[in-house]
Amino acid sequence: MRSSMIIAGIVAVVAAAPAGYTVTQVTDVYTTVYEDQVAPTPASGGFKGWWKKGKPAAAATTVVTYVIPTPAAAPVDTPAAAPADTYSAPASEAAPVSTGGSSAPNSYAQTVVDHHNAHRANHSAPALVWDDSLASIAQQIGSSCVYAHDTKTGGGGYGQNIAAGAPASNIASIISDLFYNNEVGNFAGLYGQATPSNLNNEQAFDTYGHFTQIVWKGTTSVGCATVDCSGKGLANTGGNVPPYFTVCNYKSPGNFLGEFDKNVLPPLGKPMVSGTTTY
Repeated sequence: MRSSMIIAGIVAVVAAAPAGYTVTQVTDVYTTVYEDQVAPTPASGGFKGWWKKGKPAAAATTVVTYVIPTPAAAPVDTPAAAPADTYSAPASEAAPVSTGGSSAPNSYAQTVVDHHNAHRANHSAPALVWDDSLASIAQQIGSSCVYAHDTKTGGGGYGQNIAAGAPASNIASIISDLFYNNEVGNFAGLYGQATPSNLNNEQAFDTYGHFTQIVWKGTTSVGCATVDCSGKGLANTGGNVPPYFTVCNYKSPGNFLGEFDKNVLPPLGKPMVSGTTTY
């Protein structure tokens, strides 16, 4: 039986900003407790012994503040000007769609799927499909306008990445620049380990947990939503964070200890994908 998420620690970090943005990350580290287990406190040093094979590690919560210099749209790569290190999917390529209650993705959903799958291809992981049910749950969670992980709504059973401060038009940058590009380097040296060796430090996971969920080989579907909470504000973020709440849900969930070696595979060296890459 799953009990609620608890805060294990708080750390402020400075992230590498996407071009044209100033980004501030404030990361709350969450640990999910299972079967009524009691999680140790950070001071006890007992995290390594407490985490067990087959239990999810943790979900990192990232507050992302975008400062956009002008209201103009973010620069978009064109075929003539695209640098050699960008990735362009064929124009005819469409996002795969899951069966059983899912519909053809709209432009937001297509962007979500395209950017996830570009990174997954670089790590030998199969393409994700868009799941309307996961997206509907993400919409419910986002509409609460309470910035926190919630993996119980809709019955649970999914993984989750969340971010605050960026509107729906910036979903590509959230996925590619912040969740992936900002974290992939932090996992170097940990490939091939069933349980990453640095997880005896309770703050380690928050430096790569979004990335590992994105490329987790066993995950098959994704559904996201970005909610504008301007009407009532976005709780738990502070007054300087624009009130946009993004929730991405994943099924099957990733980040299980004892399974990283089989699910987070080394990069193949494919061209870099950024938030301004178009498809």
